[in-house]
Amino acid sequence: MRKLGWLTSPEYDEALHEKIRIIPPHAAFKAPHFTNLILASLPKEMRGKVSTVRTTLDLDLQTMAEERMRAHLRGLAHKNVTNAAVLILDNRTGDILAMVGSADFFSAKTDGEVNGALALRSPGSTLKPFTYGVALEQGMTPASLLPDIETHIMVSGGDFSPKNYDEHYHGPVRVRTALANSYNIPAILVQQRVGTAALLDRLREFGFASLNREPGYYGASLTLGDGEVSLLELTRAYRALANGGVFSREKTILSLNGDISHFVLSKQAAYLVTHILSDNHARIPAFGEDSALRFDFPVAAKTGTSREFRDNWTIGYTTDFTVGVWVGNFDASPMHEVSGVTGAAPIFHDIMEELESKKSVADFSRPPGIVEREICALSGKRPNRFCHDRMRELFIEGNEPQELCDFHQADGVAYPPEYRAWVESEHLTTVSPAIKADKKNGELAIQFPPDGSVFQIDPVLPREYQMLQFRAVVPPKLLKVTWVLDGRPWSTRRPPYSSYWRLKPGNHKLQLLANANSKSSSPEVRFTVLK
Repeated sequence: MRKLGWLTSPEYDEALHEKIRIIPPHAAFKAPHFTNLILASLPKEMRGKVSTVRTTLDLDLQTMAEERMRAHLRGLAHKNVTNAAVLILDNRTGDILAMVGSADFFSAKTDGEVNGALALRSPGSTLKPFTYGVALEQGMTPASLLPDIETHIMVSGGDFSPKNYDEHYHGPVRVRTALANSYNIPAILVQQRVGTAALLDRLREFGFASLNREPGYYGASLTLGDGEVSLLELTRAYRALANGGVFSREKTILSLNGDISHFVLSKQAAYLVTHILSDNHARIPAFGEDSALRFDFPVAAKTGTSREFRDNWTIGYTTDFTVGVWVGNFDASPMHEVSGVTGAAPIFHDIMEELESKKSVADFSRPPGIVEREICALSGKRPNRFCHDRMRELFIEGNEPQELCDFHQADGVAYPPEYRAWVESEHLTTVSPAIKADKKNGELAIQFPPDGSVFQIDPVLPREYQMLQFRAVVPPKLLKVTWVLDGRPWSTRRPPYSSYWRLKPGNHKLQLLANANSKSSSPEVRFTVLK
């Protein structure tokens, strides 16, 4: 430039001595993870033949989701949180309106090019609504009582004793309370009732293709997150709940036809799950009254946290949108005690508030076949004259409770015998004068299996997962009992006294002793196991 006369000598000298300022390149590559998804999934008939592809992405929502996510991640950086992913689906069309796959696509330090919306991670408790949904469809109700007490389950690796997130037992809990507060022990009991193989089949109908192993691989805690799924699979499945049990796949290109929809859960069961997940009052014991899941408009939401705080989630929906949020680290390093309600939920909350500001949210529509009845808040049964704590509950028509409450009596609360250890640990004996027991047989009796019962071995399910849970009715202050199977002492147990036995073909006799050397015993029970 100097030789050509474009610079004067002073300008030339100034340019030589000017300090160079390096300006980092600005990435103009918008919605990169979504764009890559489009490029990877573009049908062959469109490749090289079209210059423009019209997609479902709403760039305003995409930008909003990116900003909300990054703002919250900055506040979590000191807890070893580096990444997150967000999905927003249109419930009516299935359109992906926003897909944020990581905090920064262009960051090599945090593996930003990884798409967190498609990565397989442990879902924590986010599968519980589907477990309960199947159970509700099969006859369980939001008022059905579940024992949240010390529980032992025999698995292939030995004795499995599940714990709740808060490390406490809550005694008798209704399904509404158990799901809303995400208690682990009741969820596992519901999974056992549904059956792991049956639950796995239903989850695959909800689009969880990643759960492609045998039932035995996932075991007794499938519903707690013992498997790996993607945020896209979760958000897609929750959209089915939002649509009344109707499933269809998401859409990314406007010119392509949408997926054919079909029912994967009854309208009534899907509505009950939605009603529970949107019940802020029901979740207060675990989450408090003013958690990030509280809204001034109808939102159904569920959190999840995987082991050692490696993943946390919040997935939920209104009538119009389903939003999924994952928070964690791509290198699978654990966060510092960041749970779904403290990590993913605040991002979810801000996005839902922003969506509501653009479009007024309607209430979830109640389908035909749902009825409302008054129940005892403790037992879940029809209230008797001693039940002072009552509430209204929803039921699938025909499944309303018929039995009167037998917990509340004239002189106090009488809990069933399986709750005795819990009652004593909670120091409730002063208000629970009568632990119900079998008075006819000296208060020592076999509660399950019933005398004369017959069981069938499933030819498909692995033998190691086919077990009976022996349950006992035990008098107060008895520290341990001994199960006698086919005339031989088999297992000595402390409260809650139950024991698991692997099914073995043949005719069997079962008896209960107060202890191994005692003559005090229960009546003998006989049962049969068929091949």
